Amino acid sequence: QIDWDKSTRRALKHYGYTFDTGGSNIAPADPIPEFLAEAHHLAAELLLRHGIPHELNQCTLAQYEPGVGVGSHTENPALGKVVVTLGLQRSVPIEFTPVEGGPTTAVYHRRCSILAMTGESLQRYRHGIKATNEDIVEGETVACTARLSVIFRNVPPPPEI
Repeated sequence: QIDWDKSTRRALKHYGYTFDTGGSNIAPADPIPEFLAEAHHLAAELLLRHGIPHELNQCTLAQYEPGVGVGSHTENPALGKVVVTLGLQRSVPIEFTPVEGGPTTAVYHRRCSILAMTGESLQRYRHGIKATNEDIVEGETVACTARLSVIFRNVPPPPEI
């Protein structure tokens, strides 16, 4: 049983560290549970294969109902230098737009695929998912369904006061 935080448009559960939607107020949370061990391992393996060694010490589960998107944003540097997302339940286009202006590029994040962002993709590009009830997939209009994302990060421990 997951104790979801439903105070925003999406339901959230943080493990390792918790934070508010702006990426501040970082605090320790329950450890990453065993049921996420395989996904945690896959995320770490992906980074190692690409020469990006990081201890992924934070996990956020994000559950989205149809029609709920993710506002375009850059990652808060306080949340670390790497984000690995496993998209479950449905495929979704993620839009990347240069912070300094320029054309938007959509990257199609397929259901059950894994996406890693680090470096420029985190800080020099805004990324988001449009709030929509329909997507165009390979030229066909399809109704959106619920979506679950498993997001891993390497969060530096907050300074002790």
